[in-house]
Amino acid sequence: PGWVACAEDARHRVALGALDLAEVGATHLRVEVVDGAGAVDARACGASQAWLCLNLADGAKHKTKVCAPVLDGVAVLELGRLASSTSRGIKEQRESGKFSFQIVFKNSENKDVLTSRGISLPLKAGAPDSVDVDDEAFQALLDAGDDRGLLTLGKPAPYLCLVVRDEAGTRLEGEQLAGLTATLTCADACHTLREAPTDAPIDGSSMTDAEPGALPGGWSVLSGWDAPPEVEEGARGWPIKFRLALAGGDARLETSFELPFRNGPLAEVQAAALPGGVLSVEVGEIVQIEDCFSLKDESGNPFRDDPTADADAPRGPMFDVAIECDAPGLDLELQRVGTKKPKKGKGKKKAAPTLTSEAQRREELQQLVARMRRSRVQDDTGDKRKPHKFWDTQPVPKLDEAIEDAQINDVIEPNKDHAAIRQEPYAMPEGFAWSDLDVTDESVLKEIYTLLNENYVEDDDAMFRFDYSMRFLTWALTPPGYRAEFHLGVRAARGKKGLMAFITGVPAWCVVRGKRVKCVEINYLCVHKRLRTKRLAPVLIKEITRRVNLAGIFQAVYTAGVVLPKPVASCRYFHRSLDPKKLIEIGFSRLAPRMTMARTIKLYKLPETPQIAGFRAMQPGDVKECTTLLTTYLEKFKLHPHLDESEVAHWILPREGVVDAFVVEDPETGAITDLCSFYHLPSTVIGHEKHNTLNAAYSFYNVATSVPLQELMRDALICARNVNMDVFNALNVMENDLFLKDLKFGIGDGHLQYYLYNWKCAEMRAEDVGLVLL
Repeated sequence: PGWVACAEDARHRVALGALDLAEVGATHLRVEVVDGAGAVDARACGASQAWLCLNLADGAKHKTKVCAPVLDGVAVLELGRLASSTSRGIKEQRESGKFSFQIVFKNSENKDVLTSRGISLPLKAGAPDSVDVDDEAFQALLDAGDDRGLLTLGKPAPYLCLVVRDEAGTRLEGEQLAGLTATLTCADACHTLREAPTDAPIDGSSMTDAEPGALPGGWSVLSGWDAPPEVEEGARGWPIKFRLALAGGDARLETSFELPFRNGPLAEVQAAALPGGVLSVEVGEIVQIEDCFSLKDESGNPFRDDPTADADAPRGPMFDVAIECDAPGLDLELQRVGTKKPKKGKGKKKAAPTLTSEAQRREELQQLVARMRRSRVQDDTGDKRKPHKFWDTQPVPKLDEAIEDAQINDVIEPNKDHAAIRQEPYAMPEGFAWSDLDVTDESVLKEIYTLLNENYVEDDDAMFRFDYSMRFLTWALTPPGYRAEFHLGVRAARGKKGLMAFITGVPAWCVVRGKRVKCVEINYLCVHKRLRTKRLAPVLIKEITRRVNLAGIFQAVYTAGVVLPKPVASCRYFHRSLDPKKLIEIGFSRLAPRMTMARTIKLYKLPETPQIAGFRAMQPGDVKECTTLLTTYLEKFKLHPHLDESEVAHWILPREGVVDAFVVEDPETGAITDLCSFYHLPSTVIGHEKHNTLNAAYSFYNVATSVPLQELMRDALICARNVNMDVFNALNVMENDLFLKDLKFGIGDGHLQYYLYNWKCAEMRAEDVGLVLL
């Protein structure tokens, strides 16, 4: 093929040089198939389409979505998609500074008929178009230091990580930042910046401790607050607003952002301004501490409660205070205001503050969060009035149906008599047949493993796919009371009759808002990739429902990563790196800007052995105590399983390569006081030259009574690392929020929705869920 740059309809041959990504939107490549004499071949070897395929570093080819029809031997490819595509292969080449590709011509039968020689298209970054602060990298820099992850008023700040991009979204680095300078100002009038960076180069020439793309550190903030603002629940400190201006050449960019600060070192204590400088107090009168004095830091900022405390921690002063009375014959008595009545005495008493306003504020905040959660689900799913062809026919709440009354907690359709239930299986599309699967048969189990391994859940970028082991499937599908007819498959009616689809149900007792409900846990709905257009999934769901109903069960619980009618709860995945080097190499996570691999490994390093005294692996003799411990704990949640000893033994007792569980045994009494567990669910790493498997541990059921949950889960992380897990995953269910932040879990991009079939109740928060499905 010959290459021609196409401007409107003019044809003129040019040499391919560097291409400015800022101009890619208006640039095309014209591809001509020519014969031996150099003339355009109108027949074009029978080619009907031209596709652009990237040549990856490992020698593989990555077919992009850039294609064009071949008309009279000519195809015009639009390169604009290369500038905006989020495909991993395209992004990697775009960031490398050049595209290496070939053009593949296909005929009407989608077969390759001609492939061009390799083409290398160098790129150069366009003009700066946006500037932002890299919050994640800056926070990682703070967390890696010894200042508790927060900036402090009056103390020098470290360098600030920036992200500068061109019009195509490409990040500028190294020499591309030359000539760009940044100026930092404070957007809050009551604060003063000391040693503020002004027209400071960001190409690294003025810094010794940072790579290019960072604002120099050394600046500090002095506060002029009369009283600090209120801090939202969960916030890490007082927010202060800043404005960053970037200049260079014709670029004039600005961005605004906030950074959390805490008070500086204690600098002075002074008496509060009182009329005449004297505090008049009568005997028996309550005087609040704040009325007597104020503490200030070196910025002149009065101290309040510690802004880094947990949201649920009791609010109180940061410092111990001693007050003495010089009047002879008088003593001071400390009382908790609002909890103890003042002594009777002469004169007017000060009214003790009540908690009514605070309680009302918390309730209003919870209602606001609930409304925000509902609106987020609506945003994720688009128009809730959009029909769902299958689910609109099922006994589940509609997506736009608001259920806020906590008293609503019952079935949607009443239970049916056995005679009213369809007795015959649903008809299958032509060429397919139902198959009852005996999961105790190793050959059948291997078929299920192969189907799931090749066709089950994978991430959006097709980089990872769940790899359920055969031992795991045996554990998951054969708990006490399992029913073989609930393991349902679909086979091809002719030929090799291989397994083409699969769905399972496991009987269980669940408690929903205090009501005990017999149900099945539906899982492993999987259809072969080649059959995704045959609409087998609805038929599988209807047939498993029919079989479950015949067994006298009319409710089900299940989870999904997508939003269907209608979630009873929405949860979020969090991930804790155990082998950060491997996770970065396979693309599961990335190296934060300005963070080296060595610093990242150090950040996530754990002790070699568990730290809690009496911490050991769970044993069969522990089942009875663990059952009592776990079932008592689960009762506090609105959705949880009801487990007996046989079920706890099946689900929790350690199985090599499947599930691990640990207990804390009181060294004096021998009693089991704490329990933690995780199950093993590896994923296949698709197309990686070095690593084939991502070893992941998933938090299961954890109960802490004698030690903080954070300490218990730290030892669980150590044990997971010691059995070669690469990452520890956890949902924000139950009380997991108590340890996610402290143990350096990062929020994932995956949501998990919980659903109840033929049951209606008010929506729950993630922390109300006490059920983990595999």
